[in-house]
Amino acid sequence: IDYAAIQPTAPEIIAIESVQQAYSTGRAWYQNARDQLESQTGHKYDLIWVMQSNASLGGASVRKRVFVVYSRIPFGVEYVQPLRVPRLGEALRDLEGLHLTMQKQPYARPATWWSIQKRSEDGVDGHWTPEKMSAPYRDLWMDLYNNDERWMPGESTTAAMRRFYKRHGHVPQGWTRHEDKLVARDFDLGMNQTVMWNPDKLGPVVTGRGPHHSVHWNEPRTLTYRECARLQGFPDTWRIWPARHYNHLSAIWGKGVPVDAGRWIGKWAMDCIDGKRGYVQGSPIGPNE
Repeated sequence: IDYAAIQPTAPEIIAIESVQQAYSTGRAWYQNARDQLESQTGHKYDLIWVMQSNASLGGASVRKRVFVVYSRIPFGVEYVQPLRVPRLGEALRDLEGLHLTMQKQPYARPATWWSIQKRSEDGVDGHWTPEKMSAPYRDLWMDLYNNDERWMPGESTTAAMRRFYKRHGHVPQGWTRHEDKLVARDFDLGMNQTVMWNPDKLGPVVTGRGPHHSVHWNEPRTLTYRECARLQGFPDTWRIWPARHYNHLSAIWGKGVPVDAGRWIGKWAMDCIDGKRGYVQGSPIGPNE
């Protein structure tokens, strides 16, 4: 709001991505922010809530979010009708078989119908997952595999650990120093824990946990930076190597706006500025809201 207010010309449209609780519990805050915006710019703004999911806009993950839009011109959008929405495996499967490295390397698998539009002609970088965080889940994955078991799609770390301990009487390598505490709390690791995502279903939301949110279904590791970038819609031509030393690299994927969602709201903002607003204009829920 402060940034908008210092522009030489007051912006015609401001769009902010947030979680949908911004409307359900934070509506008053955004109403007050509009008052501040109007006071600082001297212009009247409509407050528009645009509920959406990345998958419904053609993206590769279910990510229910809201665009909080402040507009001083007529605003409207139109629905997207994607002919086909990629499953998780279709978005990421061609990244299997690669070396875990931040450096650029050639692809080892053919593209899928969805990933072909994301691939770079000269290979891919950023296929790396932080070793310190990934190692315990790799150990659990491998210990299950070496005992003719598998970490099952949709199964949490808690469920996989309980199953392993019940059959073998000890925790996997990499978890032994925490064994007493894990057993005492029945391996309860809380709500926000690492899960094996199902490659045959839509991709779940990438959060601030980034690569540590999921173990791969076919390789003993957590997701990589590049796989998180793919789920957020970034093409492989957007390089990760230059940011390899950034301390919060794991968190930035879930903090960003998915490419498909950002492109969609950006297109309608531009069209509205050009006087071509969409026919979906919402229903009044409050004064100029």
